[in-house]
Amino acid sequence: MQTCPIRSICNIVAAHQHPFIPDKNRRTAMGFDFLENGPLPTRDVCDIVASFNRSFKGVSRLTLVGHTRVVTALAVLPDYKIASGSWDKTVRVWDAANGECLYTLYGHTDGVVKLAALSEGKLASGSYDGTVRVWQNDACLRTLDGHHPSRVNALAGLSDNKLASARLDGVVFVWHTVTGEKLLRLTHQYPVVAFAEMPDGKLVSASTFFITVWDVQNGECLRTLETHAGLSALLVLPNGNYLIAYRDDTIRVCNPTSLECLVTHQASCDIHALVHLPDGEIAASSREHVSIWDAERMATIRDYPCSGHGLAALPCGGIVTGAQGENDFNVHVWW
Repeated sequence: MQTCPIRSICNIVAAHQHPFIPDKNRRTAMGFDFLENGPLPTRDVCDIVASFNRSFKGVSRLTLVGHTRVVTALAVLPDYKIASGSWDKTVRVWDAANGECLYTLYGHTDGVVKLAALSEGKLASGSYDGTVRVWQNDACLRTLDGHHPSRVNALAGLSDNKLASARLDGVVFVWHTVTGEKLLRLTHQYPVVAFAEMPDGKLVSASTFFITVWDVQNGECLRTLETHAGLSALLVLPNGNYLIAYRDDTIRVCNPTSLECLVTHQASCDIHALVHLPDGEIAASSREHVSIWDAERMATIRDYPCSGHGLAALPCGGIVTGAQGENDFNVHVWW
């Protein structure tokens, strides 16, 4: 007979009632309160615990309906909000607790393909129209030009109110999000597909063949390293190593100084997005499913039967994805 510690029951109950509270200790305390004071009858507690395994393996908890074309980009904002960008030229901001669309952001003249969460709850959106827009709630604070006639190919919020954006021709701009000033213009031989920020504030830009590290204070190129062809996603691990996904269905942990491959993981298909989860695990999205990995051992913990354009992680551990098929224009929250 399987047993379940009372603390685990409390976590399960609290997560079921309030899944978007990120603090595990607070959720446990709430669970104790539910068990001691109600309002959950014993039968309901048993039903919740019995469904725990089913609920935490890629079950869709919310479907956010409103976009009229495929969702291509996602970001998570403070106060449990989700931002989604779409080929319908809009950005929508949702309440992650109940799925309500709080507001729709208009202004782009072509599909929105990149989103980046900024400090103070701001949001940046990058579009095929060649512009980046900075938003605060439902207001556009400024439009950052300079990508014409190209499109915005990558976007990342940086520390100190900075933002990195990439054109399809390999040009990268670093902006000050408060003033809108273009601080740096950095050039690459190939299109940049991903950004990452190192713990010391250095900017890592990745193209399909090279990884370059920049000092964003002065624009100095600190090093450029040739990488395995077909890079599709990049993540900086807590120990400073790079986690890199390639289009040959491999994921590699590499030394950040030499790009020496330390660990190679074979995926079932190509990975197009990597994100950190709050508990130290990593989520990787492919066209077939989302895999959850142990970051230290690079071992698959579980697979979620969900996929889609875009990938984002909620503070509570939930996962957000875009379209599940050709005619799916929705945003999906999985738990």
